[in-house]
Amino acid sequence: MEQQSIQIQLENIDKKPIKLFDKFPKTIVEALMCNQFIKGPALTIKDDNKTTISWKSLIESSFQCAYSLMDIKHQYPVRSEKSVILCMNNCKESFEICYGCFLCGLIPIFISPRVSIIEINKVIQSSKVIVCFFDYHQKNKFERIQSDCDTKMVVVGTKKMSNPTIQSYLDFIRLKEENAEIQQQKQKEIQIIIENTKPEDICEVVYIPNEEGGLKGVIWSHNNIICECYYLNELFLFGEKERYFHFLSNSFFFERIMTFYIALLFRFHIFIGTPELMRKNANGLFILMKKVCPTIILGIPRIYEKIIEKMKQKKGSLNEWAMKNALCGISQLEDGGRKQKRYGFAIKILKRNLKKIGLHKTRILLNAINPLTLEMINELHEIGLSVYDGLCLPETTGYCCINRKKCYCAHSLGSSLSEDISIKIFEGKIIVEGPTVACGYAEQAQNKGWFTETTFSSIFKGRIEKKEHNDFIFVERTLIPLIITKTGEWVYPLPIEEQLNTITTVRCSMVVGDNEKFIGCVLFTTPQEVEAELKEKAPSQENIGKDPFYGAYLKERIEKINMNLSKSNKLKRFVVLIDSTIEPPLSDEKRQQLLNKYSHHIGLLFKSIN
Repeated sequence: MEQQSIQIQLENIDKKPIKLFDKFPKTIVEALMCNQFIKGPALTIKDDNKTTISWKSLIESSFQCAYSLMDIKHQYPVRSEKSVILCMNNCKESFEICYGCFLCGLIPIFISPRVSIIEINKVIQSSKVIVCFFDYHQKNKFERIQSDCDTKMVVVGTKKMSNPTIQSYLDFIRLKEENAEIQQQKQKEIQIIIENTKPEDICEVVYIPNEEGGLKGVIWSHNNIICECYYLNELFLFGEKERYFHFLSNSFFFERIMTFYIALLFRFHIFIGTPELMRKNANGLFILMKKVCPTIILGIPRIYEKIIEKMKQKKGSLNEWAMKNALCGISQLEDGGRKQKRYGFAIKILKRNLKKIGLHKTRILLNAINPLTLEMINELHEIGLSVYDGLCLPETTGYCCINRKKCYCAHSLGSSLSEDISIKIFEGKIIVEGPTVACGYAEQAQNKGWFTETTFSSIFKGRIEKKEHNDFIFVERTLIPLIITKTGEWVYPLPIEEQLNTITTVRCSMVVGDNEKFIGCVLFTTPQEVEAELKEKAPSQENIGKDPFYGAYLKERIEKINMNLSKSNKLKRFVVLIDSTIEPPLSDEKRQQLLNKYSHHIGLLFKSIN
């Protein structure tokens, strides 16, 4: 059957495209309707022009998905606030499903592909999920989940599945032969949903790591998201011809603001980078950037590390002079100072180098998840790049505060993004309130009142320093231990350490891996405890850390613990050390002492991987 184009207009929207910036939509649904006639490019997977789809076609596909979702929605007439899980890497279908949910009154729930089976099962049970969408990489995981529940499963990116109970996305969205009355009824229902969507309604839910282990849901309303988009536009003045390139999966918090919502409001051309681009010294990344010449990049520290490594390969006294001059010049400009002599010439030299990797037209570089170190910021300045960085946490819709030109302070995470956002320090803890961070929470223990506007209390201890007319935020440490890996995953070590400490021969444990590609652990023991458990098979004191039998004993038990952890929390390596003075739980001071004392042993855990 030939695919049909389905379009619905609101009373205040013409058939002609609305001129950009004529008004700011009050909801994401309204923004969708504004773009339903825009023929400009919306989305390209990598640099393959055959995958490019226009905004008009993307909205049409979203309507088609919405009609198919309505059939499932009607199967659960007594359930209110029905939701849909998306667990996949970014692709065309993830946009269609997300936007399709808005059109038919369902709540999209974004879950990282790294989340474990146990945790996804809990989300399905607690969040009234009626269908799960996942890509082929998650096939085995959701086949096992399906054995525990009757939720419909749809796989994206493949035509057929060997499991007949899992439907392919192509079959799911195929329009049925329906009589005119049913089609008209569906159109009317969608139109009512569109017209009655309010700014304070729930727009989406995202599940993030919980401090006590497992996950917790963070709920964003339409006005949460629209406010953040408005503030960012005030800062960056987005244009309609932006070429936006990002490298984060669709479960990351700030990625959705930029990719699903700001891109929709300002009609970006989105280019989706894939994990394969980072292989072989990220050669694929640089080839793609040279073809795309992006104007906006959203990345994490690992991306900027690769860019620095590539640019530092350029040798010569002229390049060295330009780098030194650029470092001083950009720092002065960000701090509100004047350009220094020959700064323009230095930047011209560096722009010539940046052109070779496609970054000469990039005007906005954003960093999210893990703040950049001052050393990395200086290295970026040396190659002629200035990256916006700030306080951007999983439980917020985006930046709460940000360092930017004429409002910059070294070592800080910047000043408030807007005067509407209030950042305070209460008993040393950073407290944020305002429309951009007033999120709700999905607590599994509470069945009612699950959506509330609330002030956000972070896990960070910090201070505020006033400089001229701005309050700058300095983060000193976290209230509880937190590991942020090089790939941007947040890992709370305490719940993992509690499980490791249940191993009979382990006196105390410490999870490590900050700014590394994976996490590992240090296991502290004593010869007496090992001998009591292994008896005659116990190794000598000198061989406890390298005995094959004892190593296999520990590995078996760690693998059992890993089975209940998400992928980002799984322990890849461990080291055994003898220390009878350590007792759990570890205080912050003791943890830091151990990190310093055993830095050599911890470094060996990651040495061969880096």
